[in-house]
Amino acid sequence: MLEFRLDFRSAPRARTLTPADFPQTLPFYAVSCGEYDVGEGYFTRRDELNNYMLLLTLEGCGRMAWKGQNCLLEPGSAVIIDCNIFQDYSTAAGGTWHFLYLHLGALSMEGFRGALLDRLTPVTLRSPRTVQEKMEQIYDSSVHSDAVTQIVISDCISGILTEMVCSLADAQEQETVLNRPDIAELSKFIRTRFYEDLHIEDFMKQTRLSRHYLIRIFERQMGMTPYRYLHMCRINEAQRMLTSTSMNVEEIAFGVGYRTPAVFIRHFKSFHGITPAEYRKASIRVRVMEEPK
Repeated sequence: MLEFRLDFRSAPRARTLTPADFPQTLPFYAVSCGEYDVGEGYFTRRDELNNYMLLLTLEGCGRMAWKGQNCLLEPGSAVIIDCNIFQDYSTAAGGTWHFLYLHLGALSMEGFRGALLDRLTPVTLRSPRTVQEKMEQIYDSSVHSDAVTQIVISDCISGILTEMVCSLADAQEQETVLNRPDIAELSKFIRTRFYEDLHIEDFMKQTRLSRHYLIRIFERQMGMTPYRYLHMCRINEAQRMLTSTSMNVEEIAFGVGYRTPAVFIRHFKSFHGITPAEYRKASIRVRVMEEPK
């Protein structure tokens, strides 16, 4: 079903993409994206749309109903939902709503499902500007269909989802009523010492929990296992080093905590679908394309 009412306060920006075969082999790809600035009459009710939707509120306030839950979408917050499931979102009563949207496809969302998609989870972002810039980059890039651009778009989406998960982790460190403080402390421990040779025994020592219980409650609270979280932190730093330093892949592998380049490359590909060398090459090509002539 699809029901909607448009109440634009200014001209919308919207682009619909038709992904070719190559983008659909990447971890993430954009389906459509844009910007709406709407009045109190705006709403959309829909289901059975085979993609995910991410909303970032810039100003005003929205309201979202999904999976039998309701929430407000306030400035600086982001939310992602599975559009196969019925959703009802609108401008909050008596106000206006200015937001960016992105419909996306994914080879798999399992790494983020527990944290962001098992329930309606609006995330107050640590850096809304960072997410906004990535969404703007996706919109600007969406006019191109070359392989490099599609890799950049996939990387932007991955970065947005990672920022959402890390924002949740930071919020959980400050929230001790609904979340376990020992797990929040462990996530902080991993984020600040990911470059060390860490093992499950180190995590058990930090929390004084048994192996299986620790893995289970960490995944329930953080949306991924402690191992996956450790690799996410390492790969995020590796991305920065690949684009901002001249260090070779072996040096970066050791620098972020991997014993061998082969293990580093395998984990990098599990997040981005390409090797670190391919990622660096694509980033260099993008910078060259963006330089003023």
